[in-house]
Amino acid sequence: MRKLGIIGLIFSMIFNSCVKELEYPNNQSLESNVALHAFLNPDSIDVIQLSKVVNITEDIVGINNANIELLNLSSGDKTIMVHKTDGAYNGNITIAQNDVLSLTVNWNNIQYTAQTYVPVKPILDTVSSKLNFVGSIGFTRVFNFTLKDIAASTDYYRLYLITQKVVYTLDANSEVIDSSIVWEKSSISGDEIGFIRNSYNNYTTKELLFSDESFNGLTTSLEFYLTKPENETNSRLIQHRIVVENLPIELFDYYNSRNAHLWQQSSITQSPTPLRGNIPNMYGVFAAYNLTDYILSY
Repeated sequence: MRKLGIIGLIFSMIFNSCVKELEYPNNQSLESNVALHAFLNPDSIDVIQLSKVVNITEDIVGINNANIELLNLSSGDKTIMVHKTDGAYNGNITIAQNDVLSLTVNWNNIQYTAQTYVPVKPILDTVSSKLNFVGSIGFTRVFNFTLKDIAASTDYYRLYLITQKVVYTLDANSEVIDSSIVWEKSSISGDEIGFIRNSYNNYTTKELLFSDESFNGLTTSLEFYLTKPENETNSRLIQHRIVVENLPIELFDYYNSRNAHLWQQSSITQSPTPLRGNIPNMYGVFAAYNLTDYILSY
């Protein structure tokens, strides 16, 4: 028994010499951080979302007492953003393609600044759609459009499809008893080199993100398709709205990292990709974009 006691004492000394207890900071001692999202467009009202960064189990808390200023460095136009709802600020500033914009945020005795530019408006023509056979999907709707790229700049694009349809409610005898109009962001994919060069497109089906590195400034025809057969019996298609956005690199990187982050967050075996931003000492993105759309009615 005495030998066992000595052995136990030796193991206890070894174990205690290898273990170091570290204090885990509680919620009160965590560093307070700020997140801002501002996606500006020449054809929309300026809205900026500002909030505190909280733990995953806590509700998002908007910051309502910040001073936010937007300045168009190209025209000299300036606006002071006005707080409207929880963490949301509205403003009114005229912006156009190629303008350079500046953001200044003052909150909690700290100043944050960032800059962005407004990309040129994309140009689409010869847009069409048809039913065709695609790989393992079967007969589905395929879209073809021509994008006029500008050789003088490196452009980054975001493509998505909005579907409008009438959805019918049927009774037990398959008779229509009600209907409603629905707008939805459709699931799409594509085999064009511009799409498949961006590996982040593997993380989402709701949009395609691509750059013009394969265009060489030429007018390029691109094709994409719905990822399911178009054979719904309880709905009637009204129209498709093809939307193409031209993005600055910081917004392109944010959308890519966001899609990867959301996909990996749903998997217990994956560590979510960090979201990319462009505001020093702050989370989030300050960016502008320009878009064009094309409506196909049926």
